[in-house]
Amino acid sequence: MNPLLKNESPAMDTWAIFGLWVASLKTIAHLVYMGAFQVIPEKFLKRRFARQIKQGKTIWLDDLQFSHSQPDAQQKSFPGNEIADLTPGNNFHPRKSRAVLLDAYPEPKYPFAYRCLPLSGNIINGLGENQKRPARKVFHSGDYKIAWNGLERYFHAMADKVSANVLRKILWQDRHKSVKANAKRVPIENPEIMSRHVKEAAKQLGADLVGITNLSPEYAFEHFDPIHYPTAISLAVSMDLAGVKYATAEKSTAAIMDGYQRAAFASIELAKRIRALGWSALSASNVGADTAEVLHVPLAVQAGLGQLGKHGSLISKEFGSNLRLATVLTNMPLAHDRPIDIGVDDFCTRCEICMTNCPPQAIFDSKKMVRGIEKWYVNFDRCVPYFVANNSCGICLAVCPWTEPGRGKGISLRMLALREQ
Repeated sequence: MNPLLKNESPAMDTWAIFGLWVASLKTIAHLVYMGAFQVIPEKFLKRRFARQIKQGKTIWLDDLQFSHSQPDAQQKSFPGNEIADLTPGNNFHPRKSRAVLLDAYPEPKYPFAYRCLPLSGNIINGLGENQKRPARKVFHSGDYKIAWNGLERYFHAMADKVSANVLRKILWQDRHKSVKANAKRVPIENPEIMSRHVKEAAKQLGADLVGITNLSPEYAFEHFDPIHYPTAISLAVSMDLAGVKYATAEKSTAAIMDGYQRAAFASIELAKRIRALGWSALSASNVGADTAEVLHVPLAVQAGLGQLGKHGSLISKEFGSNLRLATVLTNMPLAHDRPIDIGVDDFCTRCEICMTNCPPQAIFDSKKMVRGIEKWYVNFDRCVPYFVANNSCGICLAVCPWTEPGRGKGISLRMLALREQ
């Protein structure tokens, strides 16, 4: 019997129900606040921006409400004070892969600009740092007081209806996040068996890949203390590849947001079921990132879901990069998985497809030292403006050879065989 399956999971106790009731009221108040002070003003901003774009006028991100390009608190954290360089690369002429079903990629020309450039996102991310440290928020933060808040404000204002609706649904689902575990704890006699139960339940909830690992401090954001959640359950859901192949178009955005919603649903529901057994569990997803706790990609790598690719995203044998991630943090005793080697490093060292298909040329051709770890890294200052201007982009995910259905396992076998020669 699996106590985490829907029909077997215990009901919430009285205090948990009360906590959910309180959380629901807070979420309703938050959604009302968003509607009055964010959604409605951003609709007016969107109309204003559309007029400015049509007239060929530059949208100065410094002028947006709450926008301060160099906030004192964040500036003091980085005494080097290196400003961002949003200029696209010009090392080569970008190619156009047949994997993307548009006639051409949009050029890296933007209707927005900064008068006073912000602190480089690469510096905030820890590029060139030799010591391990927690990550700092730089974008998708919901915080309009950090260095890149002007661009984030523009991004939120220009979001399409699909993205806005998905965000509201996830915020409503996420009201369970702060609910306490049932007072009566079900003892875990065999962590390995419970780990199998967790994976079975996660897949029932829509996850395509599931792995379990320890929560390393360097994979948490600096505001979050992971001491109460020693274990991370990494979840991945595959996206609609037919939509992803229209990268930079709204059809691709719809597929990506649908993936985010399904990943968030799986993590939220799995956390609920773990709490019903009396163990603490916190759902962490990529949407509603103002409360982001962890970095999902390195946890997924550590949990054995795949490896980090040159384009900075997870690559799995089963789905390539056509994945969205979420994580459940818990203190439930579980058996941990190990990282896997499927030959991604061997392949990415030889391959240049994502790099040469990136219009702003944001993908480095070699690994970089980032917060004390040598890894593949994407130039934030070049990537994010193009991402914002072009429907969350997604080109690198679509063109990755591993993403093509049925190719991943063959590529892996070939790379591992070549290594032995």
